[in-house]
Amino acid sequence: MPGPDHARPFELFISYSHQSEAVKDRLLTNLRVLERLGLVSTWTDRAIPPGAAWRAEIAAAIERADAALFVVCEHFLASGFCMDTELAAFLRRRREDGVLILFVLADHCYWKAIPAIAEHQLVPRDAKPIVAHNPRSRAYTAVVQEIHAVLDEHREKHGLRARAPDPDQAQTPDPSDPSVAPPDRTQDALAALLAELPGATPRLFGRETELARMDTQLGDGPAGGPGGVLLWVAPGGVGKSALTRQWLAGRDWPPGTRFIGHSFYSQGSRDQSVSARAFLLRALAALGEHPEPTTADADLGRLLARCAAGAPTVLALDGLEPLQQAADDPKLDGRLKDLGLAALLEGLGRAPGQAVCLASSRLPIPDPLIESQPHYRRVRLDVLPRAGSVALLEARGLAGTPAELDVMAGRCADHPLALVLAAELTHSFLDNRAAVFLARDWPVLAGEGPDRHARTVMGWLDAALRDEHAALDRALVRVLGLFDRPAPWAAVLALKDQDPPLAGLTEPLHAAGEAELEESLARLRQWGLAAPVGGGGGGWAEGDCGRDARAPLDVHPLVREHFGRALEQESPAAWRAAHGVLFDWFRAQPGEARPETLEGLEPLYRAVGHGCRAGRYAQAKREVYQDRILRGDQHYSLFQLGAISADLSALAGFFPEGWSRPPVTGDLSESDRSWLISVVAFCLMSLGRLDEALGPRRMERERWREAADWNNFCISSNNLVDLLTPLGYWGEAESVAREAAEAAGRVADQDKARQRRLAALVRLGRALHGQGRSGDAAQAFAEAESVWADLAPHVPTLVSLRGFDYA
Repeated sequence: MPGPDHARPFELFISYSHQSEAVKDRLLTNLRVLERLGLVSTWTDRAIPPGAAWRAEIAAAIERADAALFVVCEHFLASGFCMDTELAAFLRRRREDGVLILFVLADHCYWKAIPAIAEHQLVPRDAKPIVAHNPRSRAYTAVVQEIHAVLDEHREKHGLRARAPDPDQAQTPDPSDPSVAPPDRTQDALAALLAELPGATPRLFGRETELARMDTQLGDGPAGGPGGVLLWVAPGGVGKSALTRQWLAGRDWPPGTRFIGHSFYSQGSRDQSVSARAFLLRALAALGEHPEPTTADADLGRLLARCAAGAPTVLALDGLEPLQQAADDPKLDGRLKDLGLAALLEGLGRAPGQAVCLASSRLPIPDPLIESQPHYRRVRLDVLPRAGSVALLEARGLAGTPAELDVMAGRCADHPLALVLAAELTHSFLDNRAAVFLARDWPVLAGEGPDRHARTVMGWLDAALRDEHAALDRALVRVLGLFDRPAPWAAVLALKDQDPPLAGLTEPLHAAGEAELEESLARLRQWGLAAPVGGGGGGWAEGDCGRDARAPLDVHPLVREHFGRALEQESPAAWRAAHGVLFDWFRAQPGEARPETLEGLEPLYRAVGHGCRAGRYAQAKREVYQDRILRGDQHYSLFQLGAISADLSALAGFFPEGWSRPPVTGDLSESDRSWLISVVAFCLMSLGRLDEALGPRRMERERWREAADWNNFCISSNNLVDLLTPLGYWGEAESVAREAAEAAGRVADQDKARQRRLAALVRLGRALHGQGRSGDAAQAFAEAESVWADLAPHVPTLVSLRGFDYA
């Protein structure tokens, strides 16, 4: 009968020869399916901390384990430690405790000569080694399926033995006892941070110089200083996130260190994509600060910098490019437009105190106010050195001579993501031989930048999946490309459940069971097309979002971009329909029609984006943004939550060509489009992004001119002048003000006509004065004062700001 611990997962000890590490790593990737289901937890010798007594750690793990998995190959059979220590210990454990033993045949070898192995049923089925399968990825899936069945059968028959109390483990201290120090949670906090960040990888290659540089430039921090900000700048897929993770995991952090992090990356680096406000509020709450909801973004950033500096703190800010101006804009070229994040980096660069901040982006941040700070450093990260590239391919278990691996690395331009994808392509579909890879004609995509090699290999891998009729894998990676950030598992299931399925996309998902989806996801992870479990996926917590609340699914931004674009080009109807499903799913998530908090609004913000991509612009604008986010004329998100940057991110879907171009037409009315332009202009100006606000303000004014609505034309003209003058565009400001003064005469309501003319003349005077034309300015102000006297004869002179300008 099952013991009292029958519901807990099997503790699975994995024994392998280090020459088979690549096989072990792929097995671990595929076993994540069973870990996600709560069936197993795995242990390998790589879990032994540095400096620990490794033999004692292994012996303890053997005694804890409920099952053992042995990776059998010629190197395993030749290893005295694997055979005489680990296998012998588990044979004893099986006799004494009924521990389950499993053998995975990785390669051809003379295993039948070993009775302890030969008496067992090996997997894959019929003792066909993994290397004999084509594609090999299917072998790993089969192995996990067979392990799953064996574990279920063993649990049903024998259960799991109850855990004996550990006599060496101290009793849990009484938290109410003032003499007892609270437990140190530093390692738990670090683990939580690493779970938030992408870039998880078993090992790092060719980055010794960069790791040493981080040690040198960031010192002993966070408590020992000098600390400060270090920004890694590199194209996508070069390994910025992996480098940050490796350095963080390898440091001996002092007790009490606080860890805060977030990954901002999205699809590409367009400026409208993401807001840092939600992160700033969460980070401050984690540090015990709860500012007013309407606190400005810049003030939040400054407050976080001060709080982080006051105690040992590590901040990891991954993928800043969505918060930057796109690199093709000649005016801003990477300038941070998120004022909160800019204030945070400036503050930590100036006075880091006990804080260390590691940031990464595809773009530099050419902001003098940030770059001039004494503790701010920007470092360019290059592709791998050739020796590191070859080591990566060797670690992936590829068969080939040093010369062949060198040529293969060169063909991938030493780009880490391209190398991983090429290695997995070769392992799964090209007999694991570099020579077969090199014998193929692999044209490289046109274009510049090292990431084109990664995109090229993605195309090759996609073609291999097509040739192998791997429809489920191809459909799932395209589904993940629909999201611009980690995908809630329940949202993926919503697409799977569409009946009838979406032609050209979800037919394979609809026919698959959830276990098959998990297995497909494991293969995508093995190939490098999806992020490993625990290697990112931060963001909105799904909460009560349907029948499944597992961790969100993530992919590398380049992978997301490539396969999302592939789906849009191959099947635009399916692409739009899928976004329509996601629009409906996300807008149904909040537990209330009008959420009260910024976190509660996040699924609605995401719904607006999917609604725009589905072509349901009017519904997204009216039913979600106006009614539920703004709450109509309350403008709740803007004025009660101060979520101006978050709103601007949501509005980006209506402006696919950027803020300087008109919004989409779609099913929007002309009044809808004019309203959107006005709101965007307000948000940009409120965030201090004045140059970017010029386009919407100019468009808004021209639309009122075309409609012959002279009252609103005058209002928008005056708003435009208010934007032009602080930017120093005095000539345009004069021209706009003169037009507004003339157009005021066409306003039907005479009181409004005088008010519009007054406003225009005051602004004309300001524009003329800014050009040094004092006489002309005085004449304009005198005329304005005359109009004012007609409106308010009891106060014959200009007052308030108008009077200040005249004076």
